Amino acid sequence: LIPPEDQSFGAQVARAAMRLVGLGFNKEAGQGYDEKMKIDCSGLVKWAVTEVNRYLGVYGLSHSAAYQEAVMKKPFWTKEQGDIVYENLEPGDTLFWEGDETGEIKHTAIYIGNGLMIEAQNGSVQIVGVREETKGGDEEDSTLVQINRMTEAALFEKAERNERPHG
Repeated sequence: LIPPEDQSFGAQVARAAMRLVGLGFNKEAGQGYDEKMKIDCSGLVKWAVTEVNRYLGVYGLSHSAAYQEAVMKKPFWTKEQGDIVYENLEPGDTLFWEGDETGEIKHTAIYIGNGLMIEAQNGSVQIVGVREETKGGDEEDSTLVQINRMTEAALFEKAERNERPHG
């Protein structure tokens, strides 16, 4: 799905996530810094980023879909822009669904190409077609509202802020 010559940060993240296909939802997929990391939707994104760059995964990205959605200063696409043009998406772009009742970010997934994404939902890590509607872990109907293009620069900026001592 991802051309081997694509060595972009996003492509590396998508490839890392694909290694977990078939892992049960909320099962452990430990890494050196967190042997007990459980893979839910946002955990999949954090795990994949950490596999590519441990510093960025540990300090640049939270294990929360809402915080992951907010990490990019400018989203690549929002619902207000209309239909998604799949030809403009790249492997590693992160997709976010908002709860229809609560307005909170409820789900996230990683785009891998050809209209497909990888997500942790419905019992396992799986590759499925991108969809505009889904259900969050709490069964709330959710709508696709934003797509971010994760960049190393933005994650480094966030990581440096998070690593600084708070005082």
